[in-house]
Amino acid sequence: MGFRQARMDDIERIVDVIADGRRAMADLGIDQWQDGYPRRSDVISDMDRGVAYVIADEAHDSPIAYAAIILDGEPDYDVIADGDWLTTGTSADPTYTVVHRLSVATSARRRGVASRVFSEACALAVTGGRVSVRVDTHPGNTSMQHALEANGFVRRGTILLSDTAAGTRERFAYERLVGGPGSSR
Repeated sequence: MGFRQARMDDIERIVDVIADGRRAMADLGIDQWQDGYPRRSDVISDMDRGVAYVIADEAHDSPIAYAAIILDGEPDYDVIADGDWLTTGTSADPTYTVVHRLSVATSARRRGVASRVFSEACALAVTGGRVSVRVDTHPGNTSMQHALEANGFVRRGTILLSDTAAGTRERFAYERLVGGPGSSR
């Protein structure tokens, strides 16, 4: 499996991978992504910002997973309820990297693909001078919660999404330290 930035010629396959994720959440009764988000335009925006990444199969260099890995911070993470972050960064001064829109193709599930995404996000965080990686997930997405915990992420509390069209606004917030100065309080 190869990790790389997404390219425009990947867009159709990325849309299919996201559709797989949308169906998986629907099958679990999770309202996340059921309004059509993330859309093709969201992926294109991620590409334009340089934050769109894929895990591709080696045989065909075709995406089997997609994620936005962002070094710019996340305003929704500025307020956390029922806990606190491991690090003190805010969206105005981020010391963390964010993983959003992670989806794995149905055909690639249970092959360690999500773990590879988290590993690469941690490496990008270190390269980018960040001390942690933060991720949020729907309270009903127990598969993602298990994957996060299996990859060293710790549940830190709850955040509320500012986007009220996203279904359930509550998300469980996770963080993993990746080292460096300021990585703990």
